[in-house]
Amino acid sequence: MSAIETIRQKRQSGNATHEDLPLVFQAGAELASDPEFQAELQNADDFTLQLDVEETPIKAWVKIQNHAFSTGTGPLEGAECTLVMKPEVAKQLVLGNIDEVRNAYMSGDLRVEGDLTKLMALRPILESLRPKLGGN
Repeated sequence: MSAIETIRQKRQSGNATHEDLPLVFQAGAELASDPEFQAELQNADDFTLQLDVEETPIKAWVKIQNHAFSTGTGPLEGAECTLVMKPEVAKQLVLGNIDEVRNAYMSGDLRVEGDLTKLMALRPILESLRPKLGGN
């Protein structure tokens, strides 16, 4: 089963954990050849984003370089922005519950380290993935 199908199933069933976070990024990499996603990437500046789940070894990253999208697990040396989150926030991210993730930022359960403006510029790209992954 592809990462896309797995994430769709987890989102539909609500059965996900913070440990599924790397699957979201793997699914994004699988969608990298999608024409709509490619169109969004053509407008994107180069950017690196690290995601760290507190109290766990889970780390995932996203890189946009020369209009190409790649992802991986583990630490990313020199990431321009890092999102540090509690496991429950990672679970909500896996489930595509963006409102819950925003609330976590406001409450301090999600911290942004680095360039917030570049992170906000990534939003249209990530938003284009949401419908393809069954997100809210």
